[in-house]
Amino acid sequence: MQNRFQQHFDVSDGRCLEEREVHALILVHANYYELEGPNCPELHEVTWHLLLPKLRLEVRRWIKNPASALTTAGLRLKNDLAQFLGEK
Repeated sequence: MQNRFQQHFDVSDGRCLEEREVHALILVHANYYELEGPNCPELHEVTWHLLLPKLRLEVRRWIKNPASALTTAGLRLKNDLAQFLGEK
């Protein structure tokens, strides 16, 4: 998981640190969802990282952005995070 995260993190130029982390984690989540399915244990680990207090502001911005989460994996993640954060 760390290698996938680092690859996505490194190409997320022009963003603040937290935004880069959130973006990279969302892409890692999408990768695992597509390759290993919705019950993959790594998905839970990615979700846990996205719920860390230091990332919550960026995660909330992502949840509220109507252009985000256009895939099945993204919509599921968006809904799960919104529930955890009380946004729904």
